[in-house]
Amino acid sequence: MGQKPTAKWIATKVLTIALFWTITVSVLLYASGMRINWQSGRISSSVSISLKTQDKNKYPIKYILNGVDYTGELPLVLNQLQPGHYTITVEREGIVNWQRSIYLTAGNAALFDDIVFVPQSIKQRAATLSEKKSVAKKEQLIDEGLVIRNNELYRTDREPEELVVRTSEPLDQAWWFAKKTHVLVKTGTTVSLLEVDGGTNRTKLFTLSDSNPIKVVLPDEQTIIVEHNQSVTVYDISVL
Repeated sequence: MGQKPTAKWIATKVLTIALFWTITVSVLLYASGMRINWQSGRISSSVSISLKTQDKNKYPIKYILNGVDYTGELPLVLNQLQPGHYTITVEREGIVNWQRSIYLTAGNAALFDDIVFVPQSIKQRAATLSEKKSVAKKEQLIDEGLVIRNNELYRTDREPEELVVRTSEPLDQAWWFAKKTHVLVKTGTTVSLLEVDGGTNRTKLFTLSDSNPIKVVLPDEQTIIVEHNQSVTVYDISVL
């Protein structure tokens, strides 16, 4: 007759089997995007954050995620993150920092695929004859599909209409920019660029000499032509 297994041998066997299945299940959960939230002790689906510029070009960047610095390159996808609150800042030499704060629940992803970089120093020049003619043809002081009600801007090209932004001061004028992912707005003497997707990013571009109405033409995603007080100025917001 064989020797009867000892209690120590049985315990070792049970522990080995338990360890094997613990590792196996953990690997399968990790591969499927599940994560253990050590604060709550619960298993939940991971989340992700995707960052791309509208031109889809590659840009070396520094980004700060919840206070921790990293280096990388856009386009950038941050996978396997725990659900929760995230603040992410994108920095690049010569540009205005892009920042967003979000809260992600299990299994969700935040897609920021239309980031527009704005240079810290915007060049300006006098308009050419053809650029002056393009502004002369401009009639609307507020683009179609946008409506201003005091300090609120709405887009009316969707049903139901959507609130784009609410500011602390009255809005004067507004124009679509970057394939309707952003809007140029004028408040008093300031012209700013803001995102349409519900974010709070609002970047000051330039200041006018007074608050009189202006005409704006956007021939591309890098140039803003402004007629103000019978003079026409071109602002270059391209980023190299």
